[in-house]
Amino acid sequence: MDKAIIPNVIQESVLSASKPRGSLIASDLVLEIQGHLRSMNRESFHAAQNRFLNHVRYIFVESFREAATWYLHVFLGGCLIVFASLIKIPLEPVAFTLQTLAIFILGLTQSPKQAFASVLCYLCFATCGLPVLSGSANSLWMLGKSGGYLISFPIAAYLIAWMRSKGFLLSALLCGQAVIFVFGWIGLVPFIGMWSGFVKGVLVFIPSVWCKIVAALVFVKEREL
Repeated sequence: MDKAIIPNVIQESVLSASKPRGSLIASDLVLEIQGHLRSMNRESFHAAQNRFLNHVRYIFVESFREAATWYLHVFLGGCLIVFASLIKIPLEPVAFTLQTLAIFILGLTQSPKQAFASVLCYLCFATCGLPVLSGSANSLWMLGKSGGYLISFPIAAYLIAWMRSKGFLLSALLCGQAVIFVFGWIGLVPFIGMWSGFVKGVLVFIPSVWCKIVAALVFVKEREL
């Protein structure tokens, strides 16, 4: 029988049978995938789309919320130092304030980066000329007698927070206070000399430091209850 008169259906069957088996398997797979795609109705597509959008929205909202909370705590930390600086006893060459107590509290309650940023926020207030330095304003605070103490605050806050994260509370406060004393003493030397700076900038404040350490530890313990 001449091949030309074979019906088209039989001809297609013969040609399909002549193809390699791998090609048939691949064709079946493609047809199966196309069938699954066609079976997806519009409602299931919209449901998947809504789930995806809700997931993306959740990520962005949570990220924004965490960032806003972080920066709010930094701002409030800076404000805490401002309020602590307003409580002072006039002394020479450096007045007694509760700024160190604020540094202790920030170091014990915030993360290292957050405590560091809180103090930088306070110093930015001072640099902008706001009256946050014990009620006075001085954009060039780093050149004054208390400049050494102020420069040490972010370093001490970070160190206290880092050591606290390792489980050292009292040691963290003592090390932080040591940093403040060293920087403060160095800052006083050009104004009143080495020995006088040590006596009036370090020794005279040691009794009050222990009171601040106890107050900071009590605050943290009460906060954890």
